[in-house]
This record gives sequence, C-alpha cells and structure tokens, in this order.
Amino acid sequence: AYPIGPLTLHLDGGARFQADITGQNMSEIGLDGSVQTLGLQLQAKAMAAGYVEGYAKMLVLRGGAGGQIDLIDAKASVTARYGFDGTPPLFTFSALVQFLKGRVYAFMDFFVPFGWKRLIDHNLYSWNGHCFAAGAVQCP
Repeated sequence: AYPIGPLTLHLDGGARFQADITGQNMSEIGLDGSVQTLGLQLQAKAMAAGYVEGYAKMLVLRGGAGGQIDLIDAKASVTARYGFDGTPPLFTFSALVQFLKGRVYAFMDFFVPFGWKRLIDHNLYSWNGHCFAAGAVQCP
C-alpha cells in the first residue's frame, strides 16, 4: 500500500488452483439379482489461474484495474458400459483444454461487513487463448 494524499494505492496479486475427479457407477441390476450392464463414468477437472489488481481505496469504496489469466482450464469425461445381453460395448470420451485465456478489467468495490462486494466489473479487453477439444465437445 502506498499513501498518496487522501487516497491509498494498493497492489494485490494471487493465484488459485483447483482439481477434482469424480466417478459414478452406472451398473444395472435386474429384479432377480442378475447384472444386466456394468457401467462407469469418470469426470476430471483442473484449473490454475493468476491475477493482479491495482486500486485506490477511500473509506468504503475502492476502484481500479486488474488482469487475470487462466493458465489452464481442463475438463475430461470418460464413460464405459458393457451389457450382458449381447449389445456392443459403449465407450465415449470427451475433453476440452484451454490455455492462456484472460482479461483486463476495471472494477469498483463497496465495503460490507466481512469483506468487499464488487459493484462494477467491466471488461476492457479479453482473449480466448488456445483451445483444444476432443470427442463430443467443441471450443467456445
């Protein structure tokens, strides 16, 4: 923080990371206890991003500009199913990976109990980065 007259100039930055994988059993069992189909679905997500913001603060208001870049944003899904009734096995795969998607923005925040609430978040410039898709999904 840098005091400049009645204002305080701040510079903040940070990073966030997230990863998640979920699995779901999609097997079907008949009323007599026999297994009709065996099925499994897996979904995975991974994300990493960084940001920097510069702003002036005065009592309960702060405003400034910032930039955010998504280093990676990836999603993948795999579904496999095998039926004991003679139907052919099913296997599907889809994936979407975006690199270096980002934006530069202007903002204004208002102080509320326990933190800041964003009043204005306006994109000044944004870009889609590089995208790769496979399976049933397409790049935006």
